[in-house]
Amino acid sequence: MREHAAGATPSPVPSRPATLLARRVSRPVLALVGPAEGARPGTLHSVFAQAVNIQLTGGAFVSLTAAELPLAANGVAVALPAAWTWPALGLRAGQPCLLDREGLWLPLGPLRVDWGAAPDWEPRPALRPGVTPARLAARLARLQGIALRAADRGGLAPLLGHLAMDIAPAPDSPLARAALPALHALSAAASAADVAGAAVAAARLAGLGPGLTPAGDDLLAGFAATWLLAARALGRDVWRARRLVAAVAGAAGPRASALGAAWLAHAARGEVSEPQGALLTVLLARGETPRDAYGLEAAARVVLAQGATSGADWLAGAVLAGQATLEPLAEGMHRPP
Repeated sequence: MREHAAGATPSPVPSRPATLLARRVSRPVLALVGPAEGARPGTLHSVFAQAVNIQLTGGAFVSLTAAELPLAANGVAVALPAAWTWPALGLRAGQPCLLDREGLWLPLGPLRVDWGAAPDWEPRPALRPGVTPARLAARLARLQGIALRAADRGGLAPLLGHLAMDIAPAPDSPLARAALPALHALSAAASAADVAGAAVAAARLAGLGPGLTPAGDDLLAGFAATWLLAARALGRDVWRARRLVAAVAGAAGPRASALGAAWLAHAARGEVSEPQGALLTVLLARGETPRDAYGLEAAARVVLAQGATSGADWLAGAVLAGQATLEPLAEGMHRPP
């Protein structure tokens, strides 16, 4: 047992707070509970030091994170007191909770997260049409190089090299060998505006890999968000793009992890995390600046820092979607009538 020096006063242990204030709340979270509806029950799905994922009845998720972390598409940024973590506040996976218009109540905490006065945040990047195919192709080539330099992380990002080559050595992991044919199929189907084919390929990718969000789920989320938002930025037929990504999310959902399916559903609506939105904003911007290459790499590094391979897998999906939408057939199929 550690002895305190004579005359020294031990640091007081701060008392556990009963209410935490949210700093920001994602717009889709507020949409889960309308003004005329009552509270929605849920369960703490997973609890980490600075993040908590909550699954509501019906399958929707809400992600609470410490205010200094970037927001997820379904996120709430909470001001955690200094030296406190979510487990230290008494939160455990499996505990019940209630969500209402003003916040979240964790009765076994007992703890209240109050977002009644918090500003809302829009997870769908604000993009204007006008990016040219040539400009987007150049940015995608740079982004693919960034993703391939992160290939030593594992996951599915290394397969971008296989997809870009007519002849390549066989992938060296069971995950990659299982995913490669499905990636070829997804790219080909999307380029041909083959909704049914894209859905079949997505179902083969969903749930591939370990973790809270498997590699296949993360890649599909990057693909869906980029496919939809690139159509808007290129001035293409957004309705057709939305139809394809809705089919991808619908087919993948039953095979994906619970959290992976939730984030894929957000991606199919163009809703992404803050780092992902920053990357897509640079990738799909209509203009060009001398700092474009630097901005793209800086944004990609933040995405790559998410999870062990989650960021790299999401980035691989974004590159795959961008390249597929620039295929000649896809360009014709997506042009508004």
